[in-house]
Amino acid sequence: MKEKIQPMVFASMLVYLSCYFLQLFKFPDILMLGIGACFCLWLVIKQKKIRISLGLILLAATMFPFCMIQFGATAIFARMIYIILLMWVLAEYLGADLKTEKNGEIKLIYVIYSMILGHLIYGILNSYMYFIGTGIPGTRYWFDIWSQELTPGTQLTMYFISVFAVFFPAIVCFKNRKWVNIIIIIGSCFLIYASLATRTRTTLLVLALVCIVQFVLFLILEKEKVLSYTSSKKLWIIVAVGIVGMILGFILVKDTQIIREFIDNLGKGGGIISNVRFIEQRKALRQLFDYPMGGRQMELEFLYCHNVWLDMANASGLIPFAAFTGFTLYSGYNLVRFVLKTDIQTETKLIMVGMYVAFFLYYTVEPALDASVHFITPWILVKGLIHGYTSKEG
Repeated sequence: MKEKIQPMVFASMLVYLSCYFLQLFKFPDILMLGIGACFCLWLVIKQKKIRISLGLILLAATMFPFCMIQFGATAIFARMIYIILLMWVLAEYLGADLKTEKNGEIKLIYVIYSMILGHLIYGILNSYMYFIGTGIPGTRYWFDIWSQELTPGTQLTMYFISVFAVFFPAIVCFKNRKWVNIIIIIGSCFLIYASLATRTRTTLLVLALVCIVQFVLFLILEKEKVLSYTSSKKLWIIVAVGIVGMILGFILVKDTQIIREFIDNLGKGGGIISNVRFIEQRKALRQLFDYPMGGRQMELEFLYCHNVWLDMANASGLIPFAAFTGFTLYSGYNLVRFVLKTDIQTETKLIMVGMYVAFFLYYTVEPALDASVHFITPWILVKGLIHGYTSKEG
């Protein structure tokens, strides 16, 4: 009986996570918390262990002051606090549970894919809303598929990030899950086109940087395999054809309206290197200790620094800023431990590093936590899974 129930519960968790990250019909927060709490209770009973990890403590030390300093004592009942903490607890228990199972690593990838599936569908639906002209002409604002609220393009395209994070592994590890990787590659190509059409620089920059990081990691982890490939004439022919194809493709599309408008947008706001966001972030760093209790008193040109950590310091002060910085460093340490483990496949390492780096990069240039709690939970899920999977006890 137990052998039948456990696969059903795991499958239900995957459906739950997909529905949450899809934000299916504005999946209610109370319902999300209730169902998630039931899954957490199941895992606690199964493992017969209460986990009070440093990650959970740092996350709680971040969220409670962040909300209470901004909104007062009543913020202790704010749902955003418990959504984030629940996602960490669920992910940590789930990661620790999968570590002890025979096919745990494959299931770990399935958990990540459940999130990607939700984001891919949501991203496609929001792109559809843009292409049918629901936004304000001449702007990068259009309506969200579920809420029907007018939303900036940088927020609606946030759902592209997780798909882009597994684009490189889908190519280099294509044979492992062919149909899944075909969907990821096709989905990524569509979302790249949608990013160009909506003139969204952030997502494409994240895609490029994540692919570079994963490429370097792949060279390090699979040095012998890469060296054996370099002696293959067939590989060099494929690479040459690919480079020529990309050059010809660029020549064919460079004068199209979409490419012209995207290139024109690259220089706005100071471009990429001298972007106004980085100027605001430097201003915030200089004023970091001037307002230890926050209150959005920093002298900035814009309301936000476009950086989760600095926006947190500006809004709520040094306590949540320090706690979240500590949480980031701690989770980065766990990621390194995850990569160094010899019993984990290269594909899994590429996926988890890609997910971690992709959202980290997004949070350095966007006020994600101020925009929506659902923008921060993907990173919390990834961190919790890594922490649970690398824990000394299963």
